[in-house]
Amino acid sequence: MSKQKKSRQVGIYLSHTDSKIPTCAYTGDVGYDLYSIEDVTVDPGCVQLVRTGVHLSMPRDIFAQMCTRSSYGKQGIILHHGVIDSGYTGEISAWVMNLA
Repeated sequence: MSKQKKSRQVGIYLSHTDSKIPTCAYTGDVGYDLYSIEDVTVDPGCVQLVRTGVHLSMPRDIFAQMCTRSSYGKQGIILHHGVIDSGYTGEISAWVMNLA
């Protein structure tokens, strides 16, 4: 019996003129950096929705996850971690909180 490789390609759609394709900072990184399409200030003790203008198209058996970079956590900036299911095709946005 032959083994078939499953496609693990993720499609990226940019819905805003200021959207950027997610990038990896360093070779070998498993996470991708997302970028805000707006200048956002999150005041101390407040939560703000940050839009990316990025939409994903993923195979059914995988998901994406958003996590806070460790360098932001040191500054008191955290984001609400979230699972992005393969069926979700809306804009990827993040709830960001300033604990400072």
